[in-house]
Amino acid sequence: MKSTIPDTIDTLITNETVLFWFRRDLRLTDNAGLYYALKENKSVVALFIFDTNILSELDDPCDRRLAFIHEALEHLQHELRKSNTSLVVLTGDPVTLFKKLKPKAVYINHDYEPYARKRDGEIEKFFK
Repeated sequence: MKSTIPDTIDTLITNETVLFWFRRDLRLTDNAGLYYALKENKSVVALFIFDTNILSELDDPCDRRLAFIHEALEHLQHELRKSNTSLVVLTGDPVTLFKKLKPKAVYINHDYEPYARKRDGEIEKFFK
């Protein structure tokens, strides 16, 4: 699977854009990373990435975990629309996507899984 970025994303995400990257934390309440992103910036774009590195490891493309994620994303999108905003959903390798998008900053919550720590380290290096 390769990274996919819609052509229109350039108008939404620029080098001045601050992103909050939803990962395991698909909720608006009690979300520390989102809180700080909003507290420290005038405008924040909500983002979720279907990580192809994780998806390629799934034996079943109809895995129940994906159904759960889709439901959670629909709920999150519904809640965000109440605040006149929405969730950007992309598919691909997060490191590659961030290198292409080049946002000003990305806020996240900590993820302690080995793959996530490695991926987050690569992304952090890119931003430095």
